[in-house]
Order: sequence, then structure tokens, then C-alpha cells
Amino acid sequence: MELCRTPATPFVAGFNGSPRINLFAGDVARALRCGTYGIRPEHVSLSADSGKWQRRRRNIERPGADAVVFFGVDGTGDLVVRTEGEAEVAVGNVVFAAPMAGRAHRFP
Repeated sequence: MELCRTPATPFVAGFNGSPRINLFAGDVARALRCGTYGIRPEHVSLSADSGKWQRRRRNIERPGADAVVFFGVDGTGDLVVRTEGEAEVAVGNVVFAAPMAGRAHRFP
């Protein structure tokens, strides 16, 4: 669990968790003052009206009690969010996503 909570590098962060951690470099990371920004899918909250990122839902998987929601993010790939299975998120709907306080990883 320690490796999951405090990974030293993006490489290590990518080994733990399912679905995998969201890792963003480039403009997204620079705007957040780091080389690579990481946030685990279970550490992102969804809202219909406010949040850090506004995205259109591309796909959803419901493997059981959880729902795994995939959002298209221009220039960076997908943002993957794991949320409760009963979440009402229709394909194509715009949803706001926000990292939970203190849960993000910033790598040099």
C-alpha cells in the first residue's frame, strides 16, 4: 500500500492499481508545476456543475459495484475515473471532474 500511496516515480505509480493511475505530462503538468501529474481513478470526484476539468464522457464500464468512466482529454489521452456503480453519467454528457484534495501525485 505504501507504493500505491507514495510512489517515487511515474513508472512505479503505473504498477499499482486497477484501473491504472492517470498520468499527464506536457501542458497539463506544467500548469500544475510538475514534470508529470498523477491522479488515481478512485481519487477523482465527478459533478454535473463544477470541477477542475470539464469533459465529455466517452465510455463507461460497469464491472460490478463500481463504474469506470472514460473521458476524452484534448492532447493528453483519457482521464479515467472510478466511481460508484449507480452513477448517472450518460454517453456524450459533459461532466466536471476534480482531483480529491491531497490525493494527487506530482513528479519532477
